[in-house]
Amino acid sequence: MLESTLGRRSRSKEKIIRWALFATALFSVATTAGIIGVLARETFHFFREVSPGDFLFGTEWRPLFVPRSFGVPPCSTAR
Repeated sequence: MLESTLGRRSRSKEKIIRWALFATALFSVATTAGIIGVLARETFHFFREVSPGDFLFGTEWRPLFVPRSFGVPPCSTAR
C-alpha cells in the first residue's frame, strides 16, 4: 500500500514537472517568435524610408542630421 501511494505521488510530481517544462518551453518559443516579429516589422518600416542600396553601400552614417544618411560601411570600419 505504501509503495503504491509513493508511486502515485511520484507520477503526479513528474506530470507537474513535465507540464512546467512544457510551459517554459512554450513561453521561450513565443518570446523568440515575438522578438523576430517585432524586428521584421521594424525592418520593413525602415526599408520603406531607406533604400537597401543606400544602407549597404552608403558612405556616411548621419541618422540625426538633415539630410539623414544611413550608410552602414562607415560603422563597420576601424578608424
